[in-house]
Amino acid sequence: MLGLRRKAAGHTAAESDYFLHEPAFLDHTRDYFVSGAQQPVSREVSVLPADASPPEVAHAVESLVTLWTR
Repeated sequence: MLGLRRKAAGHTAAESDYFLHEPAFLDHTRDYFVSGAQQPVSREVSVLPADASPPEVAHAVESLVTLWTR
């Protein structure tokens, strides 16, 4: 959709507020990728499939809470 709008109106006129051209976004992105190593937020990561059903998500959350409260 963005490509069609840009083509119809001209590259610079179509999306003047496009976030990739925003200086704050560019600064944040540069800082994120160029900064030194960061401490991990957690030593463990739990991953669920994107198509997990609500009961599957609820079971995973319940299991994590049970683990954390031991």
